[in-house]
Amino acid sequence: MKFIILLILMFINKYAYSAEWITEATAKITILKKLELPGGSTYSSFEINGAGKDNTGKQSIAVCVGHRIDKDNKLNEQKVYCTSYISDGNEYSFMQIRKETDTDAGVGKSIILNGTGPYKKLANKECIYAVSYLKDHAFVTTKCKVSNNIFNSLKN
Repeated sequence: MKFIILLILMFINKYAYSAEWITEATAKITILKKLELPGGSTYSSFEINGAGKDNTGKQSIAVCVGHRIDKDNKLNEQKVYCTSYISDGNEYSFMQIRKETDTDAGVGKSIILNGTGPYKKLANKECIYAVSYLKDHAFVTTKCKVSNNIFNSLKN
């Protein structure tokens, strides 16, 4: 009986989330305010304007605001809120969180907060993103495991 349940769970896991939605973007970062904190930390607030594409063939632009705390060239905490406008007329909002990594690159968690059209189905979805920087530009790849049904609805 345990073997049958294990087989069913493996089947569900493999086929329920067998697709991967991938977005690639680049963005310009503008520092709005920078404060030196006691103890040698730096607090920065910023805005981000970017553009990208995903593996469904759609393009997007994104507008973001966020903050970060750095110390000794290491990121302590970063939180960014964004709205992404999709070429199909839909949009979605997300939050990116990254902690305790290098300042110039790292991996974090992206959480889709809400959206319109097929992006509604992604609300509360957690994804993984990787970012690297060149001067005042960020290069971001985000990967989300989704069901085939959701991936197909994003393609339409």
